[in-house]
Amino acid sequence: MKKFLLTSLAALFAVVSFAQFKVTKQVVTPMNETTPVSRVLDRQPVVKNVKAPQSKNVFAKKALRRAAIGSIDELQGEFIVCNNEFSYDSEAQKLVSAPISRKGISANIEVTGENTIAIYGIDGNASETSITATVDIVNSTISIAPGQLIWTYEDEESGEKTDFVMANAESETGTDPITGKIYEGGIIVLDQLWYESYTEEGNSYRNGYFKGTSIAVANGVMEFGDKDKDGNVSVVAQNVLVVQDPETKVATVWNFHNFVKGQVVEIPINHDKSFLIESDTQLMYINGENYIYLWGFDGKYITDVTGTVNEDKLISNVGLAYIYTSGGRRGWLLPEAQFTITLTDGSQFALPDLEEGELVTPPAGLVTKEYPLSVATWYDENGAQGAYEATVKIGVVDSDVYFQGIDKDLPEAWVKGVLNATKDTIVVPVTYTGAFNDAAHFIGAYSKTGPSELKLVYDADADTYEYGATVMCYKGSKSSSFNYYMNGMFIGVKPAPTAVPDGLETVEMPFKGNYRSDEDDEAYELEGTVNVGWDGNDLYIQNLFSIVEDGWIKGTRNGNKIVFAKNQYIGNLSNSLSCYLTGYDSEAKAVSDVVFTYNENDNYFVADMPVIATRFKSSTKYEAFFAKGLVIGTDPAAGISTVKAEKAGSGIVYNLAGQRVGKEYKGLVIKNGRKLVNK
Repeated sequence: MKKFLLTSLAALFAVVSFAQFKVTKQVVTPMNETTPVSRVLDRQPVVKNVKAPQSKNVFAKKALRRAAIGSIDELQGEFIVCNNEFSYDSEAQKLVSAPISRKGISANIEVTGENTIAIYGIDGNASETSITATVDIVNSTISIAPGQLIWTYEDEESGEKTDFVMANAESETGTDPITGKIYEGGIIVLDQLWYESYTEEGNSYRNGYFKGTSIAVANGVMEFGDKDKDGNVSVVAQNVLVVQDPETKVATVWNFHNFVKGQVVEIPINHDKSFLIESDTQLMYINGENYIYLWGFDGKYITDVTGTVNEDKLISNVGLAYIYTSGGRRGWLLPEAQFTITLTDGSQFALPDLEEGELVTPPAGLVTKEYPLSVATWYDENGAQGAYEATVKIGVVDSDVYFQGIDKDLPEAWVKGVLNATKDTIVVPVTYTGAFNDAAHFIGAYSKTGPSELKLVYDADADTYEYGATVMCYKGSKSSSFNYYMNGMFIGVKPAPTAVPDGLETVEMPFKGNYRSDEDDEAYELEGTVNVGWDGNDLYIQNLFSIVEDGWIKGTRNGNKIVFAKNQYIGNLSNSLSCYLTGYDSEAKAVSDVVFTYNENDNYFVADMPVIATRFKSSTKYEAFFAKGLVIGTDPAAGISTVKAEKAGSGIVYNLAGQRVGKEYKGLVIKNGRKLVNK
């Protein structure tokens, strides 16, 4: 595969082969929270605020010791330069609060004199040029004279060349050297802010800022599969620097892979010798507003990057995928790029202690009741899956609710939640349930940032407890690594679909409405047909929402109004999560029953409000909805000229959080209860 160079100037780069990615991220809101109708009808794409890595020296937690090197020759060899690159808004404000990019670059140092060295690769543009530094062995310091050439840019069309030189951003005169210190093991740390300087038409400009630049001996080798333009796969090896956090045991790998030059990846290592790099991990800034993100790819699924640790080796069991955000989400799938990182300095990968928490102990004499528990599908970290049914025990003391049996591997463990004031939601904090197969178990809800509290919807009338998204069994209270996860959890007797009277006679009627599903970027006019039948004053409608195959809803006539009670169970979505009916009263600004106005003379119905299909009771967080004004039947004033019926259940896919995603979504999805990948 062709490689490309990303510089601070680059705004565009060549694409060799790519897949188009369209990802709609949904915000998981509290299930009992209502949403204003303006957000239901005009919901904008979610803008994800990306938190950049915090500014700190790469070796900040290693407690480096100053130690005079015995000889300048100790600085000769293969190194990794670790740069934190910053941006600036103006000449007066040169530095932002956090780096916009981190890069680890392969570098070489050559000893050129008794107290001088040549450093190749001081930043990502300097692979073929070197700068000269003066070394004071006695005091363990280093000094780099400003104005040295880093690289030269040549315009392809005009042939005009621009030289970029190294400059001290903290120098008032512009002539002060960039200084640093040398630590034990020959680690060089430049302790001043510096930048690339260039001149055009007599004016000086600045290109990128760097601070806390660290130069350390490469202590590892990364090997991975690479494929050339003819499809031939070979093994590529390159030097890396692995820095392990002594507290968290997270291994930070500088100069990871070679697809994007200089990328930095943090790899959390677990007590059970596994590791997981969460999908959509931000890697590096590439230009004005864009970042590159890392995913795993096993040849079929886009997923997390997972693998195992074996003393001095870290071995992945999936390939890689890279996604960037310029011009929409696009990316490269590299199934052959499984990798092994081997430490070469005699050290070993450190494993964290097995995390333990406080087990929930129910009060003595707790009276419990048994309930059936059903999970649509569970998946473990190795891709195994299956349905899950069990019996759980629930006991209630005031507002405390105790559950036994939610953790399928540790069914004797308890978790405790607290019933809210309105008695419709039970908040369950991230809970330790014990250890299984040398891995800690923490039950919580899925969140991009790691374990999060569960919010179970409690229906007192039906005596049921439900969570309509993903329940996780994490390996730590703050870890994104998991033992397994469950898509949807229902405790109690699941509601039966609307019962249609025997012998109900139905007719096919057209409908027309302003429609939007969770997979759509915006609402659009949709026409189709539904089955409609009367039984006295009760009205039955089938297939209004094609996301629930053959689903019925029931309303009751009162004068010229037809009222469909909110929170009707329509049926299951294709990922087996429940789907309910609700409306939205814009005056009360609350969820409500769904009301249609019935024109008996011309036999058509017009919705007085949005008609919403949702996974969460009493919520307007929709899977699909029709705006106010949906017409069922033929309104003589408007008419329905054509019928374009959606095929029930066609193209309905969900991501791992149980959220509806579009047909253009690329990655790991669930469709008709099966885990697939959209390419």
